[in-house]
Amino acid sequence: MSERGKYIVLEGHDGTGKSEQARRLIGRLGSLGISCLQAPIEEPGGSPASDELRKIIKNGNLPRDPWSNVLMFTAARRLSWLQTIQPALNRGVWAVAARNWISTAVYQGYGQGADVAKIRSFTGDNVHPDYLNPDAQLILTLDSQLTRRQRIADRDEQPESPDIFESMPDDFQRKVQDGYEAFARRFNVATVPVVNRSDLPKQASIELTGRRIWRHVSRLIQ
Repeated sequence: MSERGKYIVLEGHDGTGKSEQARRLIGRLGSLGISCLQAPIEEPGGSPASDELRKIIKNGNLPRDPWSNVLMFTAARRLSWLQTIQPALNRGVWAVAARNWISTAVYQGYGQGADVAKIRSFTGDNVHPDYLNPDAQLILTLDSQLTRRQRIADRDEQPESPDIFESMPDDFQRKVQDGYEAFARRFNVATVPVVNRSDLPKQASIELTGRRIWRHVSRLIQ
């Protein structure tokens, strides 16, 4: 029987480079002979059904109240956990995710006022306790709101409709940024500052951030 795979989560505000770092991490693990899901779990997605829910959740033309967001995010997570992540872990395959329930705790909790403890309890009851306890979870932080907005604008692919959360005003984005820091303290989650230096090329900054992430993830390798 193969050893259970590892579940790794990279979290953080929009524009912190989670998806890029998740892809790089999968490549580095693969180079060491570690079997991984070929692509990161991009929450709210990761299975055919949750990918369809993602389109609705992200659509800024479809307004809804905070707890409706919690319900939809949780449904998407349940689907991706049961259909993709858990089966992979049981086969001994590692899964790397860009986001997990921390996003809902921060965006709907700290950002929109929903109760964080209630979100955590609801997620555990409806997804799985193991989902709440990854083998490694890191929050990427980026201090500058201006840099964050520029990173979003510079993406190669832009959504067809406005992203409901990325398009929210600056006061909401500040709550999210502060919320990640508060969450890290409350739940003892490690943070990784994103390297953002004007004297470095973009690729060099990405690589330095990747090294900071690797210091944490490499501890999982026997």
